[in-house]
Amino acid sequence: MNLIKSIVGGIAGLIMLVILFASFYTIDQGERGVIVRNGAVIGTAEPGLHFKAPFIDSVYEIKVRDTTLAWDKNFPLETYTFDQQPAKLHLSVTYRVQASAVERVYREFGTVESLEQRAIARRVPDAIKNIFGTYTAPRAIQERAKLSADLAAAVKKAHMDLPLDIVGVQLEEIDYGPDYEGAVAARMKAEVAIATATQNQKTAQVEADTKVLQAKAEAQATEMRGKAEAFAIRAKTDALAQQGKYLVQLEIAQRWDGKMPESMPPDAAMSFLGMK
Repeated sequence: MNLIKSIVGGIAGLIMLVILFASFYTIDQGERGVIVRNGAVIGTAEPGLHFKAPFIDSVYEIKVRDTTLAWDKNFPLETYTFDQQPAKLHLSVTYRVQASAVERVYREFGTVESLEQRAIARRVPDAIKNIFGTYTAPRAIQERAKLSADLAAAVKKAHMDLPLDIVGVQLEEIDYGPDYEGAVAARMKAEVAIATATQNQKTAQVEADTKVLQAKAEAQATEMRGKAEAFAIRAKTDALAQQGKYLVQLEIAQRWDGKMPESMPPDAAMSFLGMK
């Protein structure tokens, strides 16, 4: 009898222990809990230790931390440019379920994984293709920053009706294939050659213009030197002529004995001395 009581007591204790463990649960940081009772959502739970009705309530954890969905080299996103150039995009989309909307996520999708596969994985390619298809292949390369911004805006707009936030869209690589890359390399080489030839032509023109200016400057300098020399010669000639006149007068004065001629016309003495 005592043995039966002991067995019953042990079973009862075990049941109570199971009930006790089934009555408590924890929610980790970066997650939220959705409490379901008999198939109906009755509330949500924040991170921490919580109590629930055992065997009646169920708690489903919904991740609200950042999650990344990637189209990598093994699974690229294939699309076309505006000029019908095939391209494989390697990109990633980082999203976060809104903590205040975990109940809606559970009601509509059940899990975050289901939300990702049924909504995000389907909407992102369409949004990316619509934007990328407006860019030509060269423009997509030249305006990479603008392309990335346009893609991010399109992806965010495509998910505005869902209970999540698009944290970021990273365009990691655009693969056009070896044929296109070879054509681009050849075109860039030709453009560099043209630019180099143009620069050389401009340099030669500048050098020619410089020589012309130097020649003009030398000609003007020669002309100015000639004019200066001619002016100096004229000045010397005038000076010599003036000096010769004075020398004649000086010679006359030195040879005059101080006597006036015995007969001369009126005012002749003054003329004789070269004065008026």
